Amino acid sequence: SKTDHPVSGGIASLGYLYSRFTQALGLRRYSDEGKVEALAAFGKKDETLYEHMHRCIQPTEEGIQYDANALSSYFDLSFLQSQIERIGKENFAATIQALLEDIVVEYIDTLAKQYPDIEALCLSGGVSANIIMSLNLYERTRFKKIFVVPPMGDEGVAMGSALLKALDMGEDISWIRDLQMPYFGNRIEKKEIEHAIEIFRETISVQYIGDEWYNEAGISVAKKKIVAIVHGRMEFGPRALGNRSIIANPTDPDIKQTINLKVKKRPEYQPFCPSILEEERKRLFKESFKHKHMAIAFRVKEEFHDKIPSAIHIDGTARPQFVEEFDNPAYYRMIKKVKEITGFGVVINTSFNLHGRTIVHTAEDTIRDFID
Repeated sequence: SKTDHPVSGGIASLGYLYSRFTQALGLRRYSDEGKVEALAAFGKKDETLYEHMHRCIQPTEEGIQYDANALSSYFDLSFLQSQIERIGKENFAATIQALLEDIVVEYIDTLAKQYPDIEALCLSGGVSANIIMSLNLYERTRFKKIFVVPPMGDEGVAMGSALLKALDMGEDISWIRDLQMPYFGNRIEKKEIEHAIEIFRETISVQYIGDEWYNEAGISVAKKKIVAIVHGRMEFGPRALGNRSIIANPTDPDIKQTINLKVKKRPEYQPFCPSILEEERKRLFKESFKHKHMAIAFRVKEEFHDKIPSAIHIDGTARPQFVEEFDNPAYYRMIKKVKEITGFGVVINTSFNLHGRTIVHTAEDTIRDFID
């Protein structure tokens, strides 16, 4: 409803508040929060709105405390929409983004004092999908080793529950530390592909190019073509990490708008994430660490802003997947081919699906989404 106030029921959270701001902007709650995060880069926080909300939410050693009565109006859509009319959508988005960043940084600083010997920070939950918040943790707290669980939302609860039960049963789960990539999903087999091709044979033409498809894909990307790839096991979590991906050349300044408007059919202000060779990391980024899951942003060196413009958001950040050969050999070789031709081991990587559909799961999904 327009006026339900979850704080009165004791379920207030930063995530819920951020979702109400998402809803007030006319976007889908629990789905489009990333659009709010992207839009925030185009605005500045409104000090009045920010300061009042911050007074209502205080990080403590016992957790984040909420003033239910004072905060209740911020769950009222009518009130929030009146604030949008007052300060504009961009500034409205920037205000809730700034609040999220600052409260979480303050909370982590509080925890850091309680646990001075701990050097690594592990994050999970839907709020940790906010990559700029994670960047703030990296830049503004003492933690330089940050890990965000790849399936950070509710889907990750299944994984955590299984691991806890395994521990309860005395199982050895030490093998998990050897897993770097969440390629836990299905694999599309050759017979399924052949069957799907038969279904669409009057609509598409097919050419078999062999096991070294990654060379052809890399050449096509270097030529500024948009390429869709499906191979290996599907990723577990919301990020496409090279196995169910639409990829493109970030040196093309127009490619981001083309993919947003014509391929994904989503707002043109949304950024795309790059897959980048690990060996390019220190060359391209100011400060970073080895990170493989597109869950944290880093700042790109200014000298490269006009070299790979479509991989960089308006705030100068990029949310990378740093790729090493043992992570995904074929995908690595594809990016390596791009580097041979363009000089940059970087590709734009977005999930292979039309906006609003799930990532392609079957061979039939793959061809249908490609055609559409």
